[in-house]
Amino acid sequence: MEKVQDNSIFKAPDISVNLNPVSEQEFREIVYDRLQAILKAEFPNTPQKQSIKKGYDSLQFACPFCGDSGKNLYKKRGNIIFKDGDFKNTFKCFNCGTYMPLRKFFQRFNTQLPAGATDFMIQGEQARRTGEYRMNAKSFDADMFAGDLEELAVPVGAFAKAFNLQRVGPDCRNRAFNYLQGRCQYRWEHFLYNPYSDKIIIMNLLDRDRMIGFQTRDIRYNGIGPKYVTASLKKIHDGILRSGREVPRELEEISMLFGLFQADPNLPVFVTEGPLDALLLPNAIATCGAGKTPVVDLPYWWIYDSDRAGLKHAFEKIEAGEKAFMWDWLKRDLKIRDRKKVDVTDVFRHCRDNKIPLPKWTDYFSDNPLDALSL
Repeated sequence: MEKVQDNSIFKAPDISVNLNPVSEQEFREIVYDRLQAILKAEFPNTPQKQSIKKGYDSLQFACPFCGDSGKNLYKKRGNIIFKDGDFKNTFKCFNCGTYMPLRKFFQRFNTQLPAGATDFMIQGEQARRTGEYRMNAKSFDADMFAGDLEELAVPVGAFAKAFNLQRVGPDCRNRAFNYLQGRCQYRWEHFLYNPYSDKIIIMNLLDRDRMIGFQTRDIRYNGIGPKYVTASLKKIHDGILRSGREVPRELEEISMLFGLFQADPNLPVFVTEGPLDALLLPNAIATCGAGKTPVVDLPYWWIYDSDRAGLKHAFEKIEAGEKAFMWDWLKRDLKIRDRKKVDVTDVFRHCRDNKIPLPKWTDYFSDNPLDALSL
């Protein structure tokens, strides 16, 4: 089967031109009316949760995903943002953390918008992608999470000193360095090593000097129990540092997305199951599990492991019209022997050991349901 080639993945898509465009005010009125219908359907017996608070550049309402507060019927932590900028025409809940473009929000509730309103959103999305409101990693951090992570992030140096952890790298050649070098790793700022437990700490960095979570890998793993153990930001503050700091739910979920703050949201973002795979790829994050879905909506390209669970999830993504990695195509081209499981690290080691170039990863994705057999 011929591979799907996509030579325009870094370009904004063409947009349709509607003969009856809507104004900003008309667009907001349409959104308000459609949202009102959704809230009445989702909360048929709770008038308080059906009401919408109009702000200058936003609508506030009870989140239809999480139901918002079960104790206070007047809580309105769902937001539709109209303000010009990187998050114009998006939905964000400050209770469950759900975030997505407005188009996807209405699609989730099977709500059709007039063609003029849809074109209005598409043109705004293209303007942001092409530079008018170009999003970058720095504004992504500050705007979406209002600086909360800045206060809760853990200084790497202080953490390493407090627990007698070693740095890892060419200047710190310990057992962790040898293990990671064998797995083609090179981004040493993400690693610490505990020589007493013989465990590697893979850090989820907010920036080079601060982390918001980590995962451990026991070098002496014997097949009993979990191979990797993940510590979220809440677990760090509650169970390790015992700092007494409260970690909001949305930041807790964000802390489990490894590499999010190093990813460029303007480009396709590869999604792997584990951090070690993500660290090998350009513009990649890891969800720390095949069944987990990121709470932040970005242009994701899914690379699940080539095993039973991973293939099931990849099939579901393709069925939903999203891009998933075609392992059969890659195994054929690189002559990788079929095994029960293959992941990104295995591909890097295969290419290194056989002295062949690494693949062009974007050549091996598809969102065509007919290609599902090539998973």
